[in-house]
Amino acid sequence: MKPIKNLEPAAKWILRFSLAAYIICLYFNEVKTFDFKSVTYIINLIYTLFAVLLLLGGISKNGTLTIISGIVLALISAYKIYVAYSLDSLTNPAVYLFLLVFGVGVFFMSKGNT
Repeated sequence: MKPIKNLEPAAKWILRFSLAAYIICLYFNEVKTFDFKSVTYIINLIYTLFAVLLLLGGISKNGTLTIISGIVLALISAYKIYVAYSLDSLTNPAVYLFLLVFGVGVFFMSKGNT
């Protein structure tokens, strides 16, 4: 059976939207607090900002914004995987959720808008 190549653009937009929606839902209440003295707050703010920028990067013609957003999301996800793993080992479901986000970040880092 051959893959349906025409669905690839739609799949990329679904990935962008679902990633942005997940991160915004996860950190929206924390981002509203404006606690710039906390390192965790700043990391989560950057995480949320680059999830939105990944979504907006799909609109631009050149893929630079998408690639940069993918890099930042992958790096922060790797950090969050490390933190979640150090707390509860592999029994923490957050490890796998951030692993999924890491995979999406690496995907857009490698593909850009193409």
